[in-house]
Amino acid sequence: MNESLVSDKTTSVSFDEGIEEIEKYIDQDSLKINVEGLRDASRALFLVRLVQSVSKPIVVITPNQNTGEKLVADIGYFCKFKNIRKNFRFFPARGILPYENISPSSETMGERLEVLHQFQRNEISLLVVPVESIMQCVVPRQELSNHIFSLKNGENFEREFLETCLLDNGFVRMPMVENRGHFSVRGDIVDVYPPVSINPLRIEFFDNTIESIREFDV
Repeated sequence: MNESLVSDKTTSVSFDEGIEEIEKYIDQDSLKINVEGLRDASRALFLVRLVQSVSKPIVVITPNQNTGEKLVADIGYFCKFKNIRKNFRFFPARGILPYENISPSSETMGERLEVLHQFQRNEISLLVVPVESIMQCVVPRQELSNHIFSLKNGENFEREFLETCLLDNGFVRMPMVENRGHFSVRGDIVDVYPPVSINPLRIEFFDNTIESIREFDV
């Protein structure tokens, strides 16, 4: 009986020998490419060049959080140096052990939600993910879509319905907004601190019409 052995073709090239050769094969899903000779910042330069040449989003898995953060910083440097406008993001791990009886920081969870939302909308060119983070569960895509709503100036939106939406999405009503995930209501003014925002938002209503949306400091 004749048997045939099928193995994936492997192409090994170094960065200095020509990244153009790698770009020719990157869109062939069945082809494995072994890239050698990349050290430290040269990895970031390779990824920046790669993102310029391919249309698909790229996910880079790093062995740990520190390596991923350093890689993103190096990528940001080369993008600024070469004036490249691409959205590179880092997907952080929760930062807690599986059975610790504590919650992750609101900043970390906000960043994770923002990255998931952008990735779902195909707004990220390259995503750097530590192994620890990729092993952690995330919000299902459909559930994330169902819990996202937008507001804009001049829109008709009942204030009471906004309060209901915020409570349904896990926000906590407080007398004054101080931390992410909080909101407060004072007359026709609703203050909201979204988990993905640096500063909280102040939404001013006139009857059921949104008059203004602006950031403010806490």
